[in-house]
This record gives sequence, structure tokens and C-alpha cells, in this order.
Amino acid sequence: MWKDAQGEQSFAGTGGGGGPASRCARAAVPAVEQDTRANLRHSWLRGEFRKIEQNVRDLRSKPPAHVLDYVLAGAYPAIEARSPAEVYWEHILLRYLGDVVLDIERNYSPDLKLSLVGTGADVLVAEGRGGGPLRGIAGIEASARVLNRLLPTTGYTIVDTIVRGNDRSGWVTEQWGYFDPATRTQVRDGIDTFQIAHGRIRTKMIHYTVETGNTYAEFWRDTASCAYPAGSPRERAVASRM
Repeated sequence: MWKDAQGEQSFAGTGGGGGPASRCARAAVPAVEQDTRANLRHSWLRGEFRKIEQNVRDLRSKPPAHVLDYVLAGAYPAIEARSPAEVYWEHILLRYLGDVVLDIERNYSPDLKLSLVGTGADVLVAEGRGGGPLRGIAGIEASARVLNRLLPTTGYTIVDTIVRGNDRSGWVTEQWGYFDPATRTQVRDGIDTFQIAHGRIRTKMIHYTVETGNTYAEFWRDTASCAYPAGSPRERAVASRM
């Protein structure tokens, strides 16, 4: 989970869509402090980006460094000028930063078709929202709201991603996991598939099962191909042998 210098949390998702950041009204922050907090956040995101680079095995599917650069700079390219890979990785990075509003505005089509399977779908059915695919911006907002309620931190791991297509249209399949040590909430089977064309996500299929886990060690054993987070059992074990 990203926490800024004052402990404020930015809630975001990667795989199933994430949820809006929850922010309380507060006094203005001095410019110097704002700069410090922005630098901390940028450093954190660069670290997460390096983990994603390690996990994505297919060379053609690895996250482009220029997408990280323009997200951090806030210098976004024209929506329709982007390739499917750029759309997908911008979506991931914005969710890590908790900017769900900008992600939906830039990356999702108003005509989106969205299908959910697993825990998120069960929640929507219980709310009376099931019975077929969700559509449009209201559909991705509903999915994001449910995911953020179920998985309220950025304890996500991109296990692997495959991007296929050309500069204008293509498909992305993402495998992801989640572990929150405070609650032992975990997802081990997250799979999202995206159809992207002309700079926007047109179709999305989401699958995840929320369950109770035990420890970081057991979670990372089940996702052994992933880069371990800072302070994880494996990282501490490696450091102890150096």
C-alpha cells in the first residue's frame, strides 16, 4: 500500500479495476512538503514498476519505461494516439497511484462491455446488480467500488502479462495476486483480459476469488514466479546470506 509522509493511504487496484481513493478534507499542505511527498510517491512507484518488469516474462509485453515517465510527469499523450500496451500500462500505473477517476476518463470506452466472475460477481449479484455483463462507465465504476471494498490496499502483484496486437488494437491478459498482512485477505487466481482499440478499453473480463490466507511466505510460495515485496520473508532470507 502506498502511504504518503503523513500516513495518508492511496487505495488502488491493478487487476480487477480498483476503487476510488478515499480522501478527507484537510488544510493546505506547504509546497516544500508537497514536493517531498511527491518524491516519495514517485520513488515508490518506480520500485513497483521494477517489480512488474521482473515478473512479466514476455519481452514484448513488458511495461514501457516511457509510460512510467509520462505518468509521473503528468504529461499524458492524446488518448487515441496510444497503442494497446500504452493504454494498459497507463491503466495499471494510475491504479497504483489511486487515480481511478483519471484512469476511467482516459482509458475506458463509454461503450465498455464488462464481465465479472468470482467474488466480485457474487457481491454484485447480492446487491441486485448481476444477471449479465455490466456496461459503460457505470459498469467499471461499480466493479471498482466492489473491488476497493474487498481489497482496500495496493497490496497487489502483477504475476504476468501478455500483450498482443498492433499499434491500434489488441488484447491483454493479466495474471495478478493480492495479499494484505493486516487482514490476511488474499487473491491467488486473479485474471483480467482486456480488448483495447483506438486508445480505449472496449471489453474487459475480470476473475478473482477473495479468501483468507495465512502468511506472506505461503502466499509468495503460491506465486513463486513473482518479485517479492520489500521486507518479505524471501528478501530477508536472501539479505541474511549476503
